[in-house]
Amino acid sequence: MIQNNFEDSTEGSTEHLLAADEAIFPIFPVLAESVISRISCDLSRATILDIGGGTGLWLEAFRSVGLSSGTLVDCEYESLLFAWKRWKKMSA
Repeated sequence: MIQNNFEDSTEGSTEHLLAADEAIFPIFPVLAESVISRISCDLSRATILDIGGGTGLWLEAFRSVGLSSGTLVDCEYESLLFAWKRWKKMSA
């Protein structure tokens, strides 16, 4: 479940965030699977708290391998808004 604490704002440019995410995202699902293989955790029943999570790449990677719930926390509004818009688009 994704909770919206943002307005649908278009403030600020997110082009640099998109470029960075596209460049480094492909490795995140591999890293998430590596983490999961080292712990015994049923992701379908887990909730992950991603502190300092930026644009949410870790949560997105864990979601791609079965995570059902997560919370993203970051001090950068622009990053959180970017993550929110991407997750909202993926959930549509």
